[in-house]
Amino acid sequence: MTFEVKLFAYLREEHGDSVVVDSSPTAEALLERLYSMGIDTSACRLAVNQEFVEPSFAIKEGDELAVIPPVSGG
Repeated sequence: MTFEVKLFAYLREEHGDSVVVDSSPTAEALLERLYSMGIDTSACRLAVNQEFVEPSFAIKEGDELAVIPPVSGG
């Protein structure tokens, strides 16, 4: 399946607003595929339809996907 994934923070600065990726339909597989494309998702979380999901979560066609890197602030 092909998914469009929105990127945020430094990922957006490095790779643009979003990427299109072919992946198996689990959160873990999607993050691994992005990593293999040179997008460092090692510390990131995947949000599906604006909610963080577990690695085994099954992604469906039409879901809104976003990769959220860790945030810090003060």
